[in-house]
Amino acid sequence: MDQNMQKTAGSDTGIRFQTMWTLTWPQLLMSLFQFMVGFVDIYVAGLLHSDVQAAMGLVNQYLIFFLVVAFAMGNAAIAAIGQSLGARLKIRAARYAGLVMGFSLAFSLLLVLFGLLFREQALTVIQVPETILPLTRYLWNVLILTIPAYYMIGLSGSVFRAYKMVRLPLMAMILVCLINLVGDFGLAFGKWGLPEMGYSGLVWATFASTLAGAVFLLIMLARCGILTKKSLVGWRWIRRGAPYLIKVALPSMGASILWNLGYLTLFGVVATLPKDSVYALAGMTAGMRIEAILFLPGVAFSMTASILVGNLLGAGNPREAARVGQKLLLMGAVIMSCVAACLWFFIEPMASLLSPDPMVRAHIIAYLKINLMATPFTLASMILNGILGGAGATLFTLLANSTAIWCVRLPLAYYLGHVVFSASYGVFLSMLCSLIYQSSLLFYIFKTKNWPRFAMIRRSTNS
Repeated sequence: MDQNMQKTAGSDTGIRFQTMWTLTWPQLLMSLFQFMVGFVDIYVAGLLHSDVQAAMGLVNQYLIFFLVVAFAMGNAAIAAIGQSLGARLKIRAARYAGLVMGFSLAFSLLLVLFGLLFREQALTVIQVPETILPLTRYLWNVLILTIPAYYMIGLSGSVFRAYKMVRLPLMAMILVCLINLVGDFGLAFGKWGLPEMGYSGLVWATFASTLAGAVFLLIMLARCGILTKKSLVGWRWIRRGAPYLIKVALPSMGASILWNLGYLTLFGVVATLPKDSVYALAGMTAGMRIEAILFLPGVAFSMTASILVGNLLGAGNPREAARVGQKLLLMGAVIMSCVAACLWFFIEPMASLLSPDPMVRAHIIAYLKINLMATPFTLASMILNGILGGAGATLFTLLANSTAIWCVRLPLAYYLGHVVFSASYGVFLSMLCSLIYQSSLLFYIFKTKNWPRFAMIRRSTNS
C-alpha cells in the first residue's frame, strides 16, 4: 500500500449509516422507477402478443451490450471524479466530468451508425427465430436511435453521483418513467387521444422518454456548475488525465463486453432449445424484468459503495474505505434477501400479470424461483463490484465477472439446458451456480488483495 495512504489510514472520517442511507435511498427509488419503465414495456408487450415480448427481449439485450462503454465510462467517472473531490481537487473533477461527457456523446453517435449498418449481421448472431424476425428488425431500427440518450442519462447520472448529488438522477428517472408510461399505453392502444400504433408505439415511447431524461440531466449539469468552461480540456490535459480513465475503463469495458456477449450467447442457447424456445425467450425476458426489483436496488448499493470508497481513497483513507464497503455489503445483501423472501410468495401472481399465455408463465415461474434463491450472491457480487470500481480496481472485476459467465454459466447452460433437462430450467440453474462462484471470488479478492493501490494519489493542490 502506498506510503501516502498509510499515513492517513488510521484516521476516521465518521462515515455512518445515516450518510450511507442518504446516498442510497434516492438511488433505490430511482431503481424502482427504472424497473417500472422496463416492467411496463414488457407488460404492454405481453398484452399485444408473446412474439412482441420475445423480440423486445432480444433487442433490449443488444442495447445493453451497446451500453457497455457507457457503463465502463460511468465507473471510471465515479472513480476519477470521486477521488478528485476527496482530494479537494475541484477543477480536476470538473475536467474529468467534461471529458467523459464529450467522449461518450461522440462514441454513442458512432454506435448508432454502426447498429444501422450492421443490423442484419447482429440479428443473425443471436439466431432470431424466423417467425419474429420482421418484428425484431423493426424494433431494432427504432431502439438503436435511443443509444445517445441512454449514454447521456448514464454518464450524467454517474457524474452527479460522484458529486454526491443523487436526487437529480432520481428526478430524471421519474420524468422518464411518466413519459414512458403514458406513451406505452397511449400509443400502443390509442388511449388519451393518442394514435393507436401497436408495438411501434412501445419503442417510440421509449425514444421520447429517454430523450427527455437526457435533456433534463444535461441542463442540470450546466445549471449546477459542473459543466462549465473549466470542463473544457485541451490535448495537454487530456494526455495527463485520460490515462487514469483508460486504466479504469478498459478492464471495466472488457468485463462488460464479455458479460453481455455472454448474455447474448445465453439468449442464443435458449433460442436453440429442443422445444418451446420462443416461449422460453419470452419467459426469460419477463422474468428478468421482475428480477430487476432486486437487481436495480443492488445497483444503488453498488453506486453508493463506489462513491464513498472513491472519496475515502482520494482522501487517503483505505482502512475506512474497506470498513464502509463491508458495512454496505452486509446491509445491502441482508435487506434485499429479505425482499426476495417476500417476493417468493408472489411469483405466480407476478407471472400471471406479465403474460396471459400459460406456456410463457411456466418459464417465468421457473426463472424467478431459481434467481430469487440467488439473491444473496447477486447482491454481494454487485456491491463488491462497486467497491472495487470506486477504487479503480476494475482488473479484479474483469477476472471475476468474465470467468463466472464464460467458464461457469455458459458451459453449464448448454450442458444442463440441451443435454440434461432439454429445457430452460437447466439454463436458469446455471445462472445460480455462476453467481455463487462470482460472489465467492470477489469476496476473496476484497478480503485478501491490496485493491486500494489502484486509486489515484494526490500529489499537488492543483489540477
